[in-house]
Amino acid sequence: MGSYRVERIVELLKERSSHTVAGMKQIQADVYSIQARRFMAVLRPLIPDTPAGQMLAAWDLRYDADSRGATLFELFYAKLLREVFGKGLFGVETWDAVVSSTSLLIVYYHRFDDVLLEGGEAWFGPEGREGLFRRILAEATQADPESVKTWAEERKVMLQNILFAGKGPRLLVRLLGVDRGPISLQGNRATIVQGAIFRSHGRLTTFAPSYRYIADLHTDEAHTVLAGGPSGRILSKWYAADLSRWLKWQYKTLSAGL
Repeated sequence: MGSYRVERIVELLKERSSHTVAGMKQIQADVYSIQARRFMAVLRPLIPDTPAGQMLAAWDLRYDADSRGATLFELFYAKLLREVFGKGLFGVETWDAVVSSTSLLIVYYHRFDDVLLEGGEAWFGPEGREGLFRRILAEATQADPESVKTWAEERKVMLQNILFAGKGPRLLVRLLGVDRGPISLQGNRATIVQGAIFRSHGRLTTFAPSYRYIADLHTDEAHTVLAGGPSGRILSKWYAADLSRWLKWQYKTLSAGL
């Protein structure tokens, strides 16, 4: 995978000379994207002066729940990838299958980024890089800003029981709370809070920090939270005991004395 996430971790660690549990919680919740920063340094002068364009230009590069800038950037990014590598290289049908049904883009996105930002002009056809970027930006920012969904609205998934995987009588599944959600994933492929969603081997797959753990080693405590609960038994009160806490960026404290 690309180095964007580790680069962001290093940035945040270097901001302080000492670190605390509270500081580590902030790092684990960070949704700022160095990938987006890399692109936006090139894109900002090219963004059209439309209401949606102004929204994209003002984006703070964070993939948080309320962000609409993140939605616009991802729309541009998907259109650009499809134009260059679908229409221009692999064929649209093949590219769409790669994006929708494999992990190739999720794993190797940085290689595509290198081509888009540093590759030769031959990749971009008669328009050239700047011309193509301008056209795709115009397409991505032509909508009424009020119609642009927030990142949370774009990233809804169900937490399905790993055994039943969404199967079984719907009423019984709902009554027993076998599956939970829908929930919204913050972050994206390149943020510390990784939030990738794709289909693999016929099933919806997510990359997300499902288990968060922090320990200050001069204490006998650990601060943890799980996107679920410590029991896999559907009828157990611990089945999804941590889910609400996980969604709110809260932690529970485990002590060696317990």
